[in-house]
Amino acid sequence: MTTFAGASGGCFAGLPAKESLRLGTRMNCCGVTELLVASVGLQYHLLNALGFTILGLMALATTTLTGPLMRLLAG
Repeated sequence: MTTFAGASGGCFAGLPAKESLRLGTRMNCCGVTELLVASVGLQYHLLNALGFTILGLMALATTTLTGPLMRLLAG
């Protein structure tokens, strides 16, 4: 979702589509915020252990895929 929001913001700011996609990809690269929000959700019982695990794996996957995706968008 962050990638879409970042790319949309770039388009609204007048960036070309490819540069907007790069911006959205860079905004999605750090899963620290997602892990922080998931930890708070777990602490206040808004998430169970399975939901926390899924969000953690998603944060890890999106952070790991940022490098290859940026190389793909650079060409």
